[in-house]
Amino acid sequence: MGLAPPNSALLRLTLRLLQEKEIAGARFLTELRAGLTTFFTMAYIISVNAIILKDSGGTCVCTDAEDITCAKDPAYNECLLGTP
Repeated sequence: MGLAPPNSALLRLTLRLLQEKEIAGARFLTELRAGLTTFFTMAYIISVNAIILKDSGGTCVCTDAEDITCAKDPAYNECLLGTP
């Protein structure tokens, strides 16, 4: 009976260490589903947040010091309407 290659000992050690850190009652499919749900939720939030910022004028700059609402600033109103 010969000695096992060093890679098999390393594999056994790695598997033993991973099993010690295993969460009790966790299943692979449950963890995969949770990860995918988190990923798609964050992707949705980022895309919707960008749309909300664009539609609300969050990217438009108001430079009128007297009128804080910029209701009479033509450049600001053009930006809000999305016209160049």
